[in-house]
Amino acid sequence: MRGFLSLLLSAVVLTSTAQSISYEVPWLDYDNFFETKDIKQKSIESITFFKNIKKDGKPLGKRQKVLKYLFNKDGLLTKSIKYSSNKQKIDSNFYQFEYNEMNELIRRDEHFGIFHFCYQYHFENGLRKKMVKIDMRQNPPDTTLIRHFEYLTAHDYQLEVIKNELGIAFQKNRVLFDEKKRIIKKRTSYMRNAQFKEQLFYHEKELLQRIDFNSSYTNENRVRWLLSYKQNELDLIRCFSEGILNRKYALIYDESQFLEHIIERNVLNHTVTVYDLEIRLFNQN
Repeated sequence: MRGFLSLLLSAVVLTSTAQSISYEVPWLDYDNFFETKDIKQKSIESITFFKNIKKDGKPLGKRQKVLKYLFNKDGLLTKSIKYSSNKQKIDSNFYQFEYNEMNELIRRDEHFGIFHFCYQYHFENGLRKKMVKIDMRQNPPDTTLIRHFEYLTAHDYQLEVIKNELGIAFQKNRVLFDEKKRIIKKRTSYMRNAQFKEQLFYHEKELLQRIDFNSSYTNENRVRWLLSYKQNELDLIRCFSEGILNRKYALIYDESQFLEHIIERNVLNHTVTVYDLEIRLFNQN
């Protein structure tokens, strides 16, 4: 599921009466895909994700813990932990996050086994201007990568240019907005090989109804997601490739209208994967 949902890299937020789910980052990955304001409002301390897999005609598989998010009282993610896929123990892979007084992410530490990389971010006027990647295994720690960010903005347009340490642009991120400031197109271009990825967003009234994906990296250029709602809550996502339905995602909410289950139906390999969310609140016994 993570690899398929990572297509959703657009800065789009589906806002409902009680909850917002962000498409700015992949779902069920190290980065939080819930809106910070909702985590803070509900005083959520942690979210633990479990999954079960079932093939058609077979019994439901063993429930496995796969991911855990830890938050501070401002609703910001402070740590994410990936669990082993076959044992109930903490894997050696986890991220840690640090923020400034403006709640801007200024440091991210990635731990993968013996590897430890630190990313430091510098902001100006609310915009990320510089990123430094440091290899923390070295003694002393050694800088391995530097990136600089420049911006051009208008009322319906934003361009982010990413440059290397020599000041040479190698990536451009373009975003187009409609009259309601909703994103209608997002395109990433790579200067070195002229490749690109883009997403197009279609709204009806106040709700996002369709996402089309296009990429020069693949021959499957006709990828489409159709979104359905119940009482303004995202209820179902149907995923098509070259006009053929291949996956469906159903979202189920608890009594407080916070996400409780994600059910993935893989039409092609005839499997169902159920993701359960267990919520722990601050000051919960």
